[in-house]
Amino acid sequence: MDPIPEKSRNTGRMSRSAALGLALAALVVLASASARTTAPEARLIRLGGTPLELVGAGNSLWVLTCDRRCSGEARSSVGRLVRIDAQTGRVAAFIPLSRPHGLAVGANNVYTLDFWRDEVRRLDL
Repeated sequence: MDPIPEKSRNTGRMSRSAALGLALAALVVLASASARTTAPEARLIRLGGTPLELVGAGNSLWVLTCDRRCSGEARSSVGRLVRIDAQTGRVAAFIPLSRPHGLAVGANNVYTLDFWRDEVRRLDL
């Protein structure tokens, strides 16, 4: 038997590689299409203002917003601390705040920062 010329052997490998690449690309396309159809539907929650921070704790999502005078140094900005019920996705409560800046949630309290007054505010849950 005559050996296969070098050029023919490379062509066979290239076509197998190309077939493998096409099969892999098809799998990626199919996987992404099926992932899109099974993904949960996103639900929008209108807050008003500009969301600054979001923290989840327990059955609540806490959002710190800035509603007015938020640009520049924001020394006189006004915002809110908003509690969203995580099960219903609805705003459960809110508290107006001057100069909203940072947000942290502990076991029994929510903390916000007033950057311009060097203060940490503690709000009881």
